[in-house]
Amino acid sequence: VSKIAELMGEIQNKKLNFEVTQSSGSKLLQSLVVGACGGMVSLPNILGDEVCQLYKLYKENKLEEAAKLQYRLASVDTMLILANLGVPGMKAALDLLGLYGGPCRLPLQPLPSLDIDKLKDRLVQNGFL
Repeated sequence: VSKIAELMGEIQNKKLNFEVTQSSGSKLLQSLVVGACGGMVSLPNILGDEVCQLYKLYKENKLEEAAKLQYRLASVDTMLILANLGVPGMKAALDLLGLYGGPCRLPLQPLPSLDIDKLKDRLVQNGFL
């Protein structure tokens, strides 16, 4: 986020005409606050309504409510990234949420059941399931 803030300062100082996006769902709100226009993140693939709600709350300047939602979203996003669950994790999350994740294409393997249980627990803990 500090790099984005620094970049936004340079853009404004030089009066450059382009926008900056964020690539981490865990830091989307923080990036918006320092001037990013949005994000190119994977989290909306599984929690699209919630990420849209976060953006809406930011635009309405309801930052306290947005921060609470960001914390919950970051918990799931961090698990997917730090546990390196990748595409199998995203597909498993979609299935858990009642959407269609489906099987992985080779050479990817399905997420092990232990990881699915951990992912389910994280979704439940954060109120998404």
